[in-house]
Amino acid sequence: MNQKILKRTLLTVVLMLAMVGLTACAASGPDGTYTSTGSGIAETVTFSNGKDITMNAFGIDGAGTYKINDNNTITVTYTVLGMNSTQTFSFSQNGNNINFDGQTLAKQ
Repeated sequence: MNQKILKRTLLTVVLMLAMVGLTACAASGPDGTYTSTGSGIAETVTFSNGKDITMNAFGIDGAGTYKINDNNTITVTYTVLGMNSTQTFSFSQNGNNINFDGQTLAKQ
């Protein structure tokens, strides 16, 4: 009987650790609003729902969806000024900063 309780307890612990691990993986992408930190183009990028993106540069808004690829790139399908476009940009994330197409942006 003690062995049965021990097995159930171990199984419960393993399942809980697996759930925590999956939650951490799901939260690893960008979320929230990021703004440019250096000189150059004033840019704001907002990520939400794990797939939606809103971008603003030069006062012009674009909205669409994104997918982070395995090769340090991000593919964005968006509409700006009534025109649809799909582009792939360089992308990396380091803590509260992202590098989006060569531009460093900080989370707000």
